Amino acid sequence: MRSALRVGPPSCTPQVVQETTPADRCVCVNLDGRDIYFEKADLPDPPAIHFSDDIPGLFLEWHASRRLIIAGHGIPIKHWDKLYKKRNKLVETDAWKAIKVEWGNWKFLVEERERFPTEDAFWHAYSDEKGERMSYQHILDKLQQGRGCTDDADYDAAMKYFEGNLERADTRGLFRYRKRGIWRVCSKRLTIARIWRKLLSEDPEIQANWAAMQSANTSGSGEP
Repeated sequence: MRSALRVGPPSCTPQVVQETTPADRCVCVNLDGRDIYFEKADLPDPPAIHFSDDIPGLFLEWHASRRLIIAGHGIPIKHWDKLYKKRNKLVETDAWKAIKVEWGNWKFLVEERERFPTEDAFWHAYSDEKGERMSYQHILDKLQQGRGCTDDADYDAAMKYFEGNLERADTRGLFRYRKRGIWRVCSKRLTIARIWRKLLSEDPEIQANWAAMQSANTSGSGEP
């Protein structure tokens, strides 16, 4: 694989892909509502990076990163799985195996960060009695121990935010699924918790509204 992608390859524009380019060579991925065309052969190996000493950097680059460039577009780390998992048919190598565990840990950390209204609030929860921030591995270990509690808390958060109505328009239909031709609404707590974390990480409006709700609760719980 090559180390970088060409910016806007002329042989891989929407029109050329449709009319002249072999379907198995040029592909299109939709990330955050944006179509990105590129040639499979130009997809580089996943960047060799680590965030064990830069957790704040992870929080930033999860949503906006220039570590991986495709056709001139920086690809947020949260979308790397869409490119490198074999089931998406964009790669034929085992590149995903090299990063899937670490990427999963990053996702785990970001999901936990986004349960808090601000990064400062996150670090307040993950600092020791001296006010020193916990290490990357210490946080992961603590999260693993409390994962069941986190799922329960996120289930409760989703039900609170949507006022018990998981069919509201702002859920984007993510809590609905089709089974035997009938549309149903999720009822499993773990599934609801996972979808809530997805919404919270991808929808800026929900992030802002949830942060406001948490802040209001914090203010209202203080002594007069």
